[in-house]
Amino acid sequence: MPRVQITSAHIAHADAGVRDEMRRQIQEKGDLSFCSSHESLGVIGEEHKELGDAIQANDREQIKKELRDIVVAATWALASETAGGWDW
Repeated sequence: MPRVQITSAHIAHADAGVRDEMRRQIQEKGDLSFCSSHESLGVIGEEHKELGDAIQANDREQIKKELRDIVVAATWALASETAGGWDW
């Protein structure tokens, strides 16, 4: 399959999905930071594994969910560090 052009509308759509997932996870899990870079790595690693599983299952919807989860986890890790929540 050839590569296709990504437009600002595609990026906005992806960003909206990530923001929705971030809000959902905050409602479900609360708004406390990750405690360390190690916790951040653990969460991102788990999401990476789940993405691999979804790809192996060829489950398009689950793949998109896991990609959003990775972005949310990475964003939360950065926000945790910025907030001073990491005990390195």
